[in-house]
Amino acid sequence: APIIVTFHAPAVAGYDFKAFYAEAKRRGFILYPGKLTEVETFRVGCIGAIGCNEMQQAVNAVADAMRALGWAR
Repeated sequence: APIIVTFHAPAVAGYDFKAFYAEAKRRGFILYPGKLTEVETFRVGCIGAIGCNEMQQAVNAVADAMRALGWAR
């Protein structure tokens, strides 16, 4: 699946892409800054065979990263 998905950045005070990137990377996922619009975004490259397990791992990694940064409970 050679697709790039763009997401709105978390709407939290103190959002810092570099910190978010580092936390996601520690969990095995690489994020890319998304400066394609004036809205703050980040991007994820979807490469290879991606199924339900991989999608759940990605969602969990983002949630865990946000919790580690104090942006979510």
